Amino acid sequence: MPAEGALRVHPDPLALPSALRGGEVARNRFDDPSGQFLVRYLATTLRGALLEVLAGFRTSPALERRLAEVTGVEVLPICLVRPLSARTCHL
Repeated sequence: MPAEGALRVHPDPLALPSALRGGEVARNRFDDPSGQFLVRYLATTLRGALLEVLAGFRTSPALERRLAEVTGVEVLPICLVRPLSARTCHL
């Protein structure tokens, strides 16, 4: 760990991740698929720590291409799926 310390955005920043139990699949990109080794995600800046938390929400270009090929499905404006204020609903 750097001498300056590190940051972790987590309800309990010092907690170790729980080990995989039978049948569980590693969820994060650096997790050990066999569950032998645990990974605690840290960053040297707040920006880095927040980006690590948001990493799971990144889009997948391959998935976006496959979804673009789907036909026969009506795409609804997001305001019809989940009510938002009238200002954010563009029909």
